[in-house]
Formats: sequence, C-alpha cells, structure tokens
Amino acid sequence: FATAAEFAEALANPGFAPRTTTVMAAVAGPGTASWRQRFTIAAVVAGIATLLAGWGWLRARAQGDQPPNWQYISLGDSVTATLTAPSLALSPDGSTLVVKDNIQNGLLWVKRGTALDPIPIPGTERANNPVFSPDGEWVAFVADQRLRKVRPSSAAAVTLVDSAAGGFGGVAWLDDGTLVYVSPDLSKLMRVSSAGGPGEVVLNNAGLQGLGFGYPAPLPDARGVLFQACSSGCVTMSLRVLDLRTGTQKLLINEVAQAWYLPGGRLLYTRRDGSALVAPFDLNRLEVTGPAVPVLDRVLVFNGFAQLAVSPSGTLVYATGESPNNENTIMRVARSGAPTPVDSAWAGRITSLAISPDGRRLAVGMGAGTGGLNIWIKQLDRGPLTRLSFGGGDRRPAWSPDGRMVAFIRDTLNTSIVAGRFVDGSRPDTVLFRFRSQIQEVDWSRDGRWLIGRTDNGTEGAGDLVGLRAGGDTTAVVLVGSPYTELQPAVSPDGRWLAYASNESGRNEVYVRPFPNTGDGRWQVSTAGGSQPRWSPDGRELYYLDVASRMIAARITANPVFTVEELRPLFDASGFTLDAFHQSFDVTPDGRSFIFASPRQLSAAARTPSLVRVDHWFRDLEAKLVE
Repeated sequence: FATAAEFAEALANPGFAPRTTTVMAAVAGPGTASWRQRFTIAAVVAGIATLLAGWGWLRARAQGDQPPNWQYISLGDSVTATLTAPSLALSPDGSTLVVKDNIQNGLLWVKRGTALDPIPIPGTERANNPVFSPDGEWVAFVADQRLRKVRPSSAAAVTLVDSAAGGFGGVAWLDDGTLVYVSPDLSKLMRVSSAGGPGEVVLNNAGLQGLGFGYPAPLPDARGVLFQACSSGCVTMSLRVLDLRTGTQKLLINEVAQAWYLPGGRLLYTRRDGSALVAPFDLNRLEVTGPAVPVLDRVLVFNGFAQLAVSPSGTLVYATGESPNNENTIMRVARSGAPTPVDSAWAGRITSLAISPDGRRLAVGMGAGTGGLNIWIKQLDRGPLTRLSFGGGDRRPAWSPDGRMVAFIRDTLNTSIVAGRFVDGSRPDTVLFRFRSQIQEVDWSRDGRWLIGRTDNGTEGAGDLVGLRAGGDTTAVVLVGSPYTELQPAVSPDGRWLAYASNESGRNEVYVRPFPNTGDGRWQVSTAGGSQPRWSPDGRELYYLDVASRMIAARITANPVFTVEELRPLFDASGFTLDAFHQSFDVTPDGRSFIFASPRQLSAAARTPSLVRVDHWFRDLEAKLVE
C-alpha cells in the first residue's frame, strides 16, 4: 500500500483482493541451485506470503465485531471424514477445509467456502496430517512415509522428503518457508525447505528418555514449534516447545494431547477427555504465563491427537463426540478372524498384554498418565481383575515359563529396569534386568534361562536387542546390534531361534537368527513388509502382521536348514488396537486363536461424531477469557 489511507480503505472494503506479486530468482542454471539458494528463494516467497497472510489476519481483526457463527457442517454423500487419524486442515483465511476420506487408500478432499460438496485432491492416497502453507496455496501431508505437498487445485503432488512419520507424526509449515516434520522412528524433529531437499535434524530425543515425538505446530516468525512427547503408546504424554533459535526444548504442560498457537499470545490445547483450554503464552520466553480457561468440550481426541483445526483468521473446525480415551476390550480372535470378547463387561486403558502359559490368565499394562500405569492380572472369561504392580510406570508384561512370575518394564528417570513379581503376591518386586538406557520390550525364553530386551529406538543403540542370562552373569549381551531399528523380539518355543523385526531394508521386515548364537545366520521371513512376530506353540509357524496389518502365518521348517515353506494370510487385523513399535497381540497356548486389544465399542452417538464449524470464534473466545 502506498499510504496508510489505502491500507485502511482495503480493510473496510469486503471485496478488496491484494494484487498478485511475482518473484523471479536467478540461479546458476537448471539443477545447479544449492540447498541454501533454494532455501533463500523459498524464504523470500514465503516472506511475501506471510505478508499476505498477515493482511488477512488484520482484516479479520477489523471485522471482529461480527458475532460468532456456530454450525454443523456436512461433507455430502461423497466423503466421510476419517476420525481415527489426523485428517482436518484449515486455510489461513478459514475459507477452505481439507479432510481425509474414511476408506482404504482414501484421498484428501477440499471443501471451499460455501460449496455444498467437497472435491477430491488427486495424488493424495493414504494421506495423513494435512496442513496448509502460510499463504494457503499448498497442502502438505504424509503418505507412505513421504512428506509431500500439493495444490488443492492441481493433480501433481510433489515429494519433499522420502522418510517421514505419518499417523502419529505430523507436519508444521513455518512462515519462513520451511517445514518441521517427525522422523519415521518418532525420535527426531526434522526441518526441510518447502522447495524440497535433504532434511536437517533440529531435535533428537537423546535427553528425553526415549520419548516419541508427534504433532508439531508452528509458532510465528519461525520462533519455534510446539510438539507432543509420548511414551509407550501415549499412556504418558506432555506438551513441549522447541526453540529453533537455540535448538533447545522444554516442558510446557503434562498430559496434553495437542496444541496450537493463537494470535495475540495465547495457547489452545486439548486433553484426553476432549476438553480444550486456552492459556496465555509468552512468545519471547516460550512459556505459559497464567492459568488456563476451558473454552470447548467434547472435542474428539483419539490416540494422542485432537480432531481439530484452527486458522489465524478465527475460524475453527472440530469433530465433536465421545472420545474413546484409548479404552480397549480384549478379544479372542480365531484363525478365521472371527473375534469373541473374553469378558464383554470389562474395558480399560489397556496398553499391552501377555497370556499366561496355561491360557487362563492375562497380564495387562493398564492406565495412563504420569504415575498411573501398572500391571494387572485378569482371570479370563469373567474372572476378577487384580492389580499386580504399584510402580506407577510399569508396562509390557511377560510371563515366566512356569507361570509363577510376571516380568515387566519399570521406567526410571533415565533408564529402565525389568522387574519381576510373583503372581500370588507372596514376595516383593525383584530386579531382573538393569540396562544403561531405556528398555521398551522384554521376552522370556521358554526354558527360563534368558531375558531378552529391546532398547529404545530413539536413544543410543537405535533399538538393539540385548540378552541377560537368568541366574548367571549380570552383564547384558548384545544379540542384534546395528545402525537400524530392531523391534519385537520373540524366542521360539524350543529356544533355538530369535525372531524380530528390523528396518534395515528401508521398511520393517521379519527376520530370524539362531539363538543364542545370533551371529551364525540370518533369514528374512516376510516379503512385503512385516512386524510383530510371534511363534505358534509348536514352533512350526511364525505369525506376523504385514504392511497392510494382515495376520500372516509363515510355515517353518528347521531341518536340515531354516526354511520358510509358505506364507498364508489369515485375516485383516487393522480393526484391532495396533502399536507399530511394540507387540500388539499374543498367541493362545493351544495355538487356535490370538489375543488382541480392540477399541472399546462406543455409543451410537460416538460412532457418528459431528463436524462443527465456528466463524469469528475469537470473539467468543474473548468473551470466555474475561468471564
């Protein structure tokens, strides 16, 4: 604007549109621009986009006397929003909504202004975590572990990075022309130019006790990002902030599912129970500076994220309904895939499970929040539920071969121990295994001679498998150690083989090694992605989940050499509660069925949540903050 008068006139004119500005940048030649040159060009363009976005925000403030407009919105008959994965995005001016379709290989759809029906965005199959660019021209998303961007009006999606976490993961598009995203192992926050190129680590969790990172959200002027830090499937979680100027991070609030920065120095965040609160936030000190005020309720919160999107212009869209709070029931699943509840009257925040050698009891990790996670024993088929451990950070149970003791992981400040407790409660906890870094999983060999642990994939060792001889040398032995991530160890019933998952090929596959002499060989079992191996009781089959979450039965022979004779799909397990980084199922001792946790069956109202749109929400927010 040439004068302040022109600017004031534009603010008062509802039909005003800014002039389009074209920026041309000279480089040495096609393909010769350095990363820094590309970054600088993107930053210049992003700077102009930020000015335009700021114009939109100021205009919205100038029209702030308009009353809030609350309404339910429909997506028509063509699309149903996915509500079990992050799937909502709002343009900076609040006029355009992007949603993910709730079908297999579903696309992103865009609903503009007052249009009745959304339209699909080609090239966005299997997308999660959509976010708009600051200028509203692009939508970034993660699909097939690739960070991509697309113009909603275009059919050509562009890959920015080949390795990013979807689902629990996410993207923040900063106003300096960069994006912050989560590495596939959830252990790093990465940064890349919006023009693409190599990713740069801006935070790793070496000092965060192996917590997984998720759902970054931008702060203005690329000051930093808000992000979530979770442990063990988000049974504990916290909101933290990364200072991009110093590279340091710090805790803001415990037990927060997700957060967004609001104009004017405020923080909007959600909790597990679906409540949303706003607290004052100092952008210079990166600190919450006062008490929070509740502003919304019944926001749908699922697996650590909230189904909510808010724009700087004051528009809010969220799904409202009954949040499942990660509650599960336990299902006995036949080889055909038919599920039967083991006790239809029992549900809880079950995060891990292991069936006893006699098949009559189930050890589960239950609870959530700091100090709230412990091991419980459930007598199957409507028997009682009894608390076994009292450590407050106890998880991932494993039965001793004789069924008298349950081993479990107990988190301490910077390390983990594997503790054991007799099921009859006759003796206090016993420390079975102590290691210098976090332990994430444990298995017990069937002869009782070995405990096998998996170190955290976000710390030194990058997810190695280690073993300890029970009753002997207390020095841990590295069984499988590599620069890659090993997961989910499982010793065969005869004690001769160790199965596990590894991403050494670029994605998780199931491998088998001789045990305990693991250096004597290695065989790949899965052929199209695989994880979470478990042996049949007779050792003739090895079960695992493929990349599509199908249960696969691998028929095994070991004489004269280890051989995979057949891979046979059994059933689709995608509807059960699955944890990509921990074992999610067990096999019954008779070999006839599997034990899974399944999301609690919600009420009819919860199964069909509604989408709510609020225009001029900031005025409603101001009223709540002064009450």
